[in-house]
Amino acid sequence: MPGRVVGYRFTDTASGRYAVYLPGVQELTPAVQDEIDGADLLLVDGTTWHDDELVRLGLAAKTAHDMGHLHIGGRGGSLEVLTALGVPRIVYVHVNNTNPVLLEDSAERAAVTAAGSSSGSTDWNWRSDMTAPDTALVRRLRAHAAQYHSAHPFHVRMNDGTLTPDQIRGWVANRFAYQEAIPVKDAAILSNCPDVGVRRRWIRRITDHDGVHDGREPGSGNSGQGGIEAWLRLGEACGLSRSEISTTGTSGPGCGSPSTPTSASPARGRGSRRSRRR
Repeated sequence: MPGRVVGYRFTDTASGRYAVYLPGVQELTPAVQDEIDGADLLLVDGTTWHDDELVRLGLAAKTAHDMGHLHIGGRGGSLEVLTALGVPRIVYVHVNNTNPVLLEDSAERAAVTAAGSSSGSTDWNWRSDMTAPDTALVRRLRAHAAQYHSAHPFHVRMNDGTLTPDQIRGWVANRFAYQEAIPVKDAAILSNCPDVGVRRRWIRRITDHDGVHDGREPGSGNSGQGGIEAWLRLGEACGLSRSEISTTGTSGPGCGSPSTPTSASPARGRGSRRSRRR
């Protein structure tokens, strides 16, 4: 989307080979495809498989396209478009945890595998001839991977299922403090923005979190209630009451030591890092 996201081209000056990095792309326009043409490696937005994935799950009121992302699967999806371009290696990045491509036995994973693509969320090397060259650039990029949040001991233990219930509750409560602050921050930005076009787009960020209704209207269901409501339901599923999650107070550490239980203190203070990748 113009003015909102950027892409990068990394060129190895010794060989002239280059990689293109597009972490957020709404449409693979002819201009974007021209930038991709000739690349040896493409790292591209893989947020969702279906355009309406988050809407289906009741997690957001907007489609992937509304949020500036092109879905992977189906007609007009990135897999269909990119397969025809003949890029030697395509790596999907920014994969949301709702995307079924993350499931090893899913039809979606099989479709990506068959297309010769891969997901950057895990070290999936299905074809040995697609291994990245051992250049200084590649080594520098890989060195940064150890700093990503998924490598933090707390997140490793969470993914392994070895955290205690109290640690999970503390994480949810602390993360809610961050989520709750997002629409307030966006409202402050909106109130100081003189561009009507930007305001029309930016307000979607508020409704994405606050929702467009509270679920009380007949037939409204969970869809459209927003991300904050989804986090409250997650907290309830973990054994926290809504008052414990949203009562004014201070949140605990963002990623407490995995050996020390994190208290589920009321979370409406200063938040920490993000959980949902959109």
